[in-house]
Amino acid sequence: MTGKALNILLAEDDGDDVLFFREALDAMPVSCNLAVVNNGEEAVGFFSQTRQRPDFVFLDINMPKLNGIEALRAIRAMHPSHDVYVIMLSTSVSEHMVDQSYRFGASLYVQKPTRFADLKHYLLYCLTQLRLQAVEPGFILNHHLVFPVK
Repeated sequence: MTGKALNILLAEDDGDDVLFFREALDAMPVSCNLAVVNNGEEAVGFFSQTRQRPDFVFLDINMPKLNGIEALRAIRAMHPSHDVYVIMLSTSVSEHMVDQSYRFGASLYVQKPTRFADLKHYLLYCLTQLRLQAVEPGFILNHHLVFPVK
């Protein structure tokens, strides 16, 4: 794939998950610039501290200071037109968390994978397909690919 490099912000407080994400991103056929912050407060602050806004924001839901849902709400207050894709990351597929994520403007909800191959697959989907098709609220990207929560 060619084109300009995508700017990605990852908000994740677990160092191992950051490393896992970075390695998977490096394996993508898409050129990316990755910035990493440790919590939701830093994720929100990133938007006011940099002139280069991210194309994609990956928010872990369980973070200190501001959790992912709180950070999502603040980001959507700054970018209500959805010109920034915000992908929620969680080990949980709680219907409540999925519902809140989409209600407050998430572009996609991803259940964190445990396998490297799955993470690469999910990232490729997010970076290439998410822009091409609308994702209906209630869908979760996980090992079953995409399925509705009912």
